[in-house]
Amino acid sequence: VNPDKEVYFRHSPLPVRTDVVETLAHILTEQYNMTLADSIEKLHRTVDITHFWPVDLVGVSNTDHARLRLRVSQVVARVGDMYPSIHVYVGLAGSVSVTGRRTAQVQYVETMLKSKIVIVSQRDCFLGGPLSSI
Repeated sequence: VNPDKEVYFRHSPLPVRTDVVETLAHILTEQYNMTLADSIEKLHRTVDITHFWPVDLVGVSNTDHARLRLRVSQVVARVGDMYPSIHVYVGLAGSVSVTGRRTAQVQYVETMLKSKIVIVSQRDCFLGGPLSSI
């Protein structure tokens, strides 16, 4: 509990990397004059749906096992085309590959803060089973 703001801190049962939380705290302080104790869910979000994978595969060096991600991006982009009032972001944000996985990316966190919905998709067969229907 934060006694100054009477806020209860909640956490996910899943781990969140410390460097991502630190990047989030920095962005909130520098860009929004907020802290992690503030109600970030009240931020104005200009993007309705985000999926962090490019439709055109620009910037992606390894597309092995990427059919699911590509298909999800295509569907999200099509939703944006069909419904102009729905603002979508489909693409990369920050570094990719090893750098993107091992260090917190400011652009990635900034894009998440601007997004109402973030769709997450894993590599093909990440959870097992074929993707023959994609």
